[in-house]
Amino acid sequence: MIVPKRDRRGIEDRMFEFGRDLRRLFSRHRPAEDLGWLELMPVAAVEAEARRLSGEALRAVAAHAAWLKTAAVWREHGRRRGRQDSLDRADAAVADALLAANGPGQKAAGRLAAVATLLARFDLSGGPETLEAARRLLDELQPAPTQALQAEAAVLHARVALRSGMLAGEPTVRRDALALADAAQVEGRAAGLPSPWLDELALERAGALLEAGLADRDSRLLDQAGRDLRGLVEAAEPERRPLTRARGLALCGAGLGALARLAGHRDATRQAAAMVEAATDLFTADHSPLDWAAVLVARGDLEQPPSLAHLKAVERLLAPDPSILAAALRERRLEQEALTAEKAGDLGALERIEASLRRRLGARAAGVAEPPRAFDWVADQIALGHVAAARGRLLGRPSRLPRVALTEAAALAREEGAFGLAARAEALMG
Repeated sequence: MIVPKRDRRGIEDRMFEFGRDLRRLFSRHRPAEDLGWLELMPVAAVEAEARRLSGEALRAVAAHAAWLKTAAVWREHGRRRGRQDSLDRADAAVADALLAANGPGQKAAGRLAAVATLLARFDLSGGPETLEAARRLLDELQPAPTQALQAEAAVLHARVALRSGMLAGEPTVRRDALALADAAQVEGRAAGLPSPWLDELALERAGALLEAGLADRDSRLLDQAGRDLRGLVEAAEPERRPLTRARGLALCGAGLGALARLAGHRDATRQAAAMVEAATDLFTADHSPLDWAAVLVARGDLEQPPSLAHLKAVERLLAPDPSILAAALRERRLEQEALTAEKAGDLGALERIEASLRRRLGARAAGVAEPPRAFDWVADQIALGHVAAARGRLLGRPSRLPRVALTEAAALAREEGAFGLAARAEALMG
């Protein structure tokens, strides 16, 4: 719906009032810097809050703190909406905070905020160079002058290491990263870091435990991941931390589903699907589009694919901003279109899907269209594989999968940090 200009100001004012009410509600008995209340705000209200804070920071007496808070809210908007320009605004706010910094503590806080934004960029779009930039910033950081800043630095070190461990795919690197995360959790709790900092690390650590446990067939790591996730989900009250709880439930479901596939256990697959479905009861697509996309992708992994209409609606919600999750969602939508054509016995529909994909790839290769991000190219290659597999099944002959392209796609996806797409390419090849 297009809102007339005369009404927009009123809507924005109501969003600001809503944000103030949530801040008052959530701040009782919590540190002032705990921004967990943002989880209760729809993504449009988060953007409105970020714009309000940007204006206030220009006039603030304590400009450094105001700009850091502005950066954190823009970063949350970028994370939930999948917007690169929101992360650009977060970077700009960090730059203003550094200009206003007075003393080593404030300078350290600004640099740590810059690292947090780089991690958000990596999660959104991958790229080992982004992770390397975050690592360099941390390595160049002077010892922080306060316990809280030291704990923040330890948490960020651990979060960078966990991603590096997944990129490396080596057991020793993963174990070192998990050890760093363990130590950072202890240090963060001792320093009284706000819950969003600790919860984010806990989720990422649990994801790394699942990844390591599955890769190494280590039941101890899998058990530990399950215990940690259960504790996190139970502690995240749905009326206060709906997204943290939903992310934990979705990760539980994804881990249980992966184990069920390995064991061929149908009941466990159904339980995993129920966990992922429970995550959808906690928020809506317009509350956090990227989290919703992640749940749809997880449902597809559990053989509970959403409808084509649902996939298309969320894909439109994420457009036109490129992200790994948007590419994964498009790949799932194209898979569903290929399966629908196969079920209908419609070879022509399969040919049209394939022709559209090849035109898209050809236009980008020729420079007619914008060059694809690595994850977009990977998603297109996987989609071509789905078409080939569907055609083979329909014609009753061995599928002529583009194995060379799929092998290259899987390798490129892992290098770039698009781990889900890499797994999809590998699974398609059997």
